[in-house]
Amino acid sequence: MKNLFFTLILLLIGNVTFADNKLNFNDIEIFRSCTIAITTTTTNMFGQQETSTSYHYLGEVANNGFGNLDCQMRADRYLALYAD
Repeated sequence: MKNLFFTLILLLIGNVTFADNKLNFNDIEIFRSCTIAITTTTTNMFGQQETSTSYHYLGEVANNGFGNLDCQMRADRYLALYAD
C-alpha cells in the first residue's frame, strides 16, 4: 500500500511536469510526445503465432517538421541500441 501511494504521488508530479512542458511561452511552440511502437511476432511451442506490441516513450519534440526528424532520429538510435 505504501508503494502504491508513492507511485500515485510520482504519477501526479509527473503529470503536472508533463503538462507544464507542453507549452513553452518563450518560443510559443507546442510540443508533442515522441513514442514508437515495436510489434513482434513469435511462434509458440504449439505452432501458433503470438503478436505483442510494446510502446516506448522517447521524450518531447517540437510539433513541426524538425520535431518529426528529431523523433525519427531518436527512434533510429533507440532501435540501434536496444533492438535485437
